[in-house]
Amino acid sequence: MQPMQPLEFYFKSSEFSKSSKIQTKCFVTKTIKLIKDKPESEWFTSHSQFRHFFHVPDEDNLKLQGMWMLLLRTICIPEDDVAWFAINGVPIRYSMREHALISGLDCDRLKMTVLFFLGWVIRGKLKDDGHLDLFILRMMDDLDACRSFPWGRLTFEDAIKEIKHVMNHLKGEVKEACTFPGFIIPLEVLAFECIPDLEKTFRIYSDDASEDCPRMYTSRFTKFSVRGYPLEDIYAAVRDTKVINSVLVPTTGEQIMLARIIDEEREYDRQGSP
Repeated sequence: MQPMQPLEFYFKSSEFSKSSKIQTKCFVTKTIKLIKDKPESEWFTSHSQFRHFFHVPDEDNLKLQGMWMLLLRTICIPEDDVAWFAINGVPIRYSMREHALISGLDCDRLKMTVLFFLGWVIRGKLKDDGHLDLFILRMMDDLDACRSFPWGRLTFEDAIKEIKHVMNHLKGEVKEACTFPGFIIPLEVLAFECIPDLEKTFRIYSDDASEDCPRMYTSRFTKFSVRGYPLEDIYAAVRDTKVINSVLVPTTGEQIMLARIIDEEREYDRQGSP
């Protein structure tokens, strides 16, 4: 369902040209380099969800100004299970579907609901201190549970919460830096997946990717002389284009993957309109 018109943003248009450093602890490449030559790496490479991380392009630095461009254009909406951005008047959706297509992580709703039930009913606390009960952690502390846990849904829900947190924290004014914890890669890639001109300029197909790799591993960023792409270069590539995919449409192969890792979409989600 697309957001209602006219669009209301968290930031005024006068802020759109201002850069901010997104601070994160999501170090995929560095972590994989440390793990891949150790005996324990076999467990990860055989893990149905984590194995694709070992196909990640060798990129030491995240390229987050495309994500920052989207955050600057975050649309004010009441829903807490989706985020909408708008570039040149064209809305771009970040839902569980986009998260699943890009990451390939399991987004099963039932397992997360069971965890919620255990945490709030079976082991309910007097107050919410932001931490899972140790009993729940012990329940999850086995490798079989780790294999089937819906890491996609958990990381997506965390990302949506962080988007809202950043919006509320900045209060419409760009600061020199902002913190965005959690699994940030799907949001790093989203703008490049949705805007063909941006993808053509900054992304190239990765020869190392296997056919069943999710989108975050099938292409890589072009080499650049600095740590990332300046925001002005992102805008120069986007220009005033309206050729933008508001929602990501899966290929036939991706439809098979989605059927395995995500719940069936509601009708209005499939249509992409109210």
